[in-house]
Amino acid sequence: MVISRNTAFTYRKKTVDTKQIGRELSVRYILEGSVRRLGKQVRINAQLIDAQTDTHLWAERFDSSVEGLFTLQDEITNWIAKALNVELVAAEAARPVEHLDALDCILRGRAVSTKSRSPAALDEAIGWYERALALDPASPEAQARLAVALVSRDQDFVPEPSDADIERAGPWRGKP
Repeated sequence: MVISRNTAFTYRKKTVDTKQIGRELSVRYILEGSVRRLGKQVRINAQLIDAQTDTHLWAERFDSSVEGLFTLQDEITNWIAKALNVELVAAEAARPVEHLDALDCILRGRAVSTKSRSPAALDEAIGWYERALALDPASPEAQARLAVALVSRDQDFVPEPSDADIERAGPWRGKP
């Protein structure tokens, strides 16, 4: 889950424990950073923090001139997206799994949807995600992947959108 910038700004310039922010916003990870400018030079610092343990997972510094700011912004966005993927996958993989059968269903659904983007593959993936939710109804990954698959099926393969599928997608109704 990603929190909006406006919500995150409520903590700006306040001394609040990272664990407290994680609890209040119901987030596991926090990306924080700063931007400093001196003349025509810009320095951007970013760090990823595990909100449950208050552990820094990584930190990085970026330097550039203001003339290349838009290029730098794109580079930082790409770098952070790649780093988040690597760090979050590693961090989540290290966490103990309570429902191994549900995880197996999620992985099977991911494999099917990665292999093919056909209506039959989406239907099969939806079935796996539904089985995962039957085993672990609180699984955020199964909920999110089911929602994305339902919306994808409606947007990509159904001539008329299915209100039932879109309603089942819940809060993840945006484009996948």
